Amino acid sequence: MHYSRRLLLISFFLICTFYSSPASSQNIHIESLGKQLEKGLNKKNLFSLKKLFIEKAFKSFEKRYYDFEKNYKEIEWEINPKNDYENKTYLDVRITSKRYIGSLKYDLTSRQTIKLELNNNNKIIAYRILNEESILKSYNKDLKIKVNSPDKVNTGERYDFDLIIEKPIDNSFITGEMIALKSSNSNKQVSEPFGMKTKGSGGLFKSITAPLKPGTQTLSAIIAHQKGIFTITKKIEID
Repeated sequence: MHYSRRLLLISFFLICTFYSSPASSQNIHIESLGKQLEKGLNKKNLFSLKKLFIEKAFKSFEKRYYDFEKNYKEIEWEINPKNDYENKTYLDVRITSKRYIGSLKYDLTSRQTIKLELNNNNKIIAYRILNEESILKSYNKDLKIKVNSPDKVNTGERYDFDLIIEKPIDNSFITGEMIALKSSNSNKQVSEPFGMKTKGSGGLFKSITAPLKPGTQTLSAIIAHQKGIFTITKKIEID
């Protein structure tokens, strides 16, 4: 049990320390931009991406990339336009990678919605993660977890955060806890860890109240099971 709690703590800190008409022309540009980013990132050729950014934005992007690459290996990127937003300067980014700590191996899967800010020359001057869902798990393909929660809610809205385990929880289930973080740019905890309730269909859930100010709300949860340890981070847009 003490060993499991130590692994829980390790997993938790791992996850906490991470573009015819003008409209159609813009869509084509965003799609091309996304594919250039995807190709450059998968080939680890950041120099080829420098022309897509203004200098200041590229330096920020480059730093974030190298910080991520220090801890995660075998990184694969998939980047496409996000078509369910009225403004088409949004990208759907999906990342898979691995992390090794001693003899332990972890898999990371992440999905992000990125809002781009472009200048008149269609260069990226800024970008922001609107919502995100990441799962870091000890290497075990037999146990799968699905996150069921909204990507966007209104200020003060009550919503459910569900973690669905593929097979019903049995006696091998250990524990599940969650905390709220201030923002994606801060790992500071703003709530005490609070337990999650068991779902009869297999999984855990917790009802959450959105902040009263627009922005984002980031939740981080941990599940310990004999078949694996999971750290789940969910960033939700607050409108």
